[in-house]
Amino acid sequence: MFEDVQTLPLMLVSGGICIFLIGLDLSTKAFRKALGERLSHLMYKLSHSKKLSFFFGISLSAISQSSTAASSFAVGLVDVGMLPLESAILVTMGASIGTTFVTLLISMDLIIWAPLLLVFSTIMARLGKGNTMKTGLLLQGLSLLLTGMLILKIGIDPLVSEGYIKDFMVTASGNPLYLGMASFAFVSIIQSSPAVMAIAIALASAGILTLPSIVAVVLGSHVGSSSIVLLAGLGSRVNARRLAWSNFIFRIAGALIILPLSGYLTTFTSYLTPSMSTQVALIHIAVAGFNVLVFAPFSSILARTVQFLFHPSADEAIGEPVFLNNSMQEFPIMGLNLLAKEMVRLGNLCEELFYIIMDRTQFQERIPPLREGTDRLLSSCIDFLSGIQPPGTDEYWKHEYSCISYSLAALKDMTKTISENMYFLLEEKENEILGAMDKEHEFIALINLLSRLITQSVGSFALGGKEMSKTAKKTWGKYLDKDKEIRRALLGRNYSFRPGEELSLWEYLSVGNKIARASFELARGSLFESCADNVDPFEVQNGLHGNSETEKEEGQYDT
Repeated sequence: MFEDVQTLPLMLVSGGICIFLIGLDLSTKAFRKALGERLSHLMYKLSHSKKLSFFFGISLSAISQSSTAASSFAVGLVDVGMLPLESAILVTMGASIGTTFVTLLISMDLIIWAPLLLVFSTIMARLGKGNTMKTGLLLQGLSLLLTGMLILKIGIDPLVSEGYIKDFMVTASGNPLYLGMASFAFVSIIQSSPAVMAIAIALASAGILTLPSIVAVVLGSHVGSSSIVLLAGLGSRVNARRLAWSNFIFRIAGALIILPLSGYLTTFTSYLTPSMSTQVALIHIAVAGFNVLVFAPFSSILARTVQFLFHPSADEAIGEPVFLNNSMQEFPIMGLNLLAKEMVRLGNLCEELFYIIMDRTQFQERIPPLREGTDRLLSSCIDFLSGIQPPGTDEYWKHEYSCISYSLAALKDMTKTISENMYFLLEEKENEILGAMDKEHEFIALINLLSRLITQSVGSFALGGKEMSKTAKKTWGKYLDKDKEIRRALLGRNYSFRPGEELSLWEYLSVGNKIARASFELARGSLFESCADNVDPFEVQNGLHGNSETEKEEGQYDT
């Protein structure tokens, strides 16, 4: 079937690489699914401690089995303001260490048992339930990873036995510079340094790669892991760009320092073990560890350096999300907190838009960008919430998810009504409405109450305080009383208006009532323990926050 003797080995090599990458992806997803809420809690806690940021990076890299993915995740964290820059730099340093664990695993002789592990893990994943199924999925991804490595080694052995192929590879291995560049390019393309390490281990085991060549491959892979992170940060805000460049500077500078010491490194590893595959893993660990050892004490200096080199760009568009990042959707705790912050920002923009629309004298040039920006920001908030998996086991975060959904629905009504209904009404009938309002001060009082209600509602959601929610409730009651008073006066024809003015006022009352209702609902959502407050969710889960009797009493919110 395979007339060319190299065809089957080439297929095995390429197929082994693909299966290896599939195993990486499956094991990452299975790990996150198996840990579920506990993983989110761990990341939430670690991301708030500078001292633990380094270990956060190691755990993140071990979970994703790729320092590139882990560092990109750190870019997302610093991009939305959940990590200070210096802590985020320590996360990327930890990530470079975490990815060496995979290299160490695939360098062991455990790969011969990979097919058997794949059989058992598949049975567990298909027939098991609950934790058994989750464990089976996790082992299935790991066994695929090891099976891919096994197939890769099986394919390489006959391939390198061919004279001209072996001569070509030996010649290539004699030029470490080219190997390092090829390793850098390959990691940049496939976004996985473990895959390159797997190939290096297979070639080293076959006697093709020399120790200097292995160092070149490891250094190229080490630096190449930063290229995708660099691209991920280019389109982000300034802190994300700073982190991406600091990761690149950290790795490239470390490689340049290690390069003159490579002779000592190869001598040391060859002294420790005669196994070439183990030496590849040890060199990888040594390169990453030495790089971190040299630069970790100077993380604050590196942070100040990139802050000096990279400055903020021009003002960002109003509608661009400041806190939202799709990488956070996999972690409901962080995602909901970030969404709450973005909703506060949206509420503030809506408040500003309402004041400018009603003023009609100042800052009118701000209306078009505010209308367009609030609409786009609202869509971003809705899309972000739609991408968050509702927490399934944690009662507190299930409650938070419902709270955010309720408040976002109210904020959507408020945004749309101000940006569309109120804006177009005053654009079309400004003279009639303002002319009628000038005659009767009751309408001015109604506008002031509505303005106050909007401010109190946004503030109530932002601070999560029940007292401000109660204040907004009182303002809502006063607004309803004043609205009813004006409606009765209009029906009793107690006012004298020119033609068209009375109809315009009825329309204004209708639109204003919709805004007031939406504002009141936003304030009412704050009684449901808003995610925007400063409560530590772990205190809530441990019974250290809130009072059930008080919440029950204050939760009765009659309309």
